[in-house]
Amino acid sequence: MIKDEMLSLGHLTKSIDNEVIRRRIEDLLAYYTKKATYYQYAYYILSIVIIVINASIPVIHHLHVEKSIVIVSISSAVASVIASIITLLNIKDIWFRYRRNIKILKKECMLFNCQCGNYNGEDKEKIFIVNVEDIICPKSEN
Repeated sequence: MIKDEMLSLGHLTKSIDNEVIRRRIEDLLAYYTKKATYYQYAYYILSIVIIVINASIPVIHHLHVEKSIVIVSISSAVASVIASIITLLNIKDIWFRYRRNIKILKKECMLFNCQCGNYNGEDKEKIFIVNVEDIICPKSEN
């Protein structure tokens, strides 16, 4: 999945003549894609683990296995800890933030490639890189 997305990003940057700007955009898109994929997988894996643990608790309880109360208690605690980690680290929000930045960068690349909006004058590369830097470091974070 990530390889397919990485390959599809090449067409967005190939028409950028300035090598420094092109490499910057390629690096940003690659970084955000890798990070978004990592956090997506982390969110799904941890969520699936919680589901499996929670689904197994009633089964373990009804098996009347020796020390099933202890196993159920530990399983519940583990599920609670994992859910708390997902919430504390905002894994889903981080994943969505990286995906949003990828979409915005792709949009800016398309506008630049088509010379639309602000990108139809002589200073289009300067405007482009300023817009890109504003995307990755919004003024509210300074």
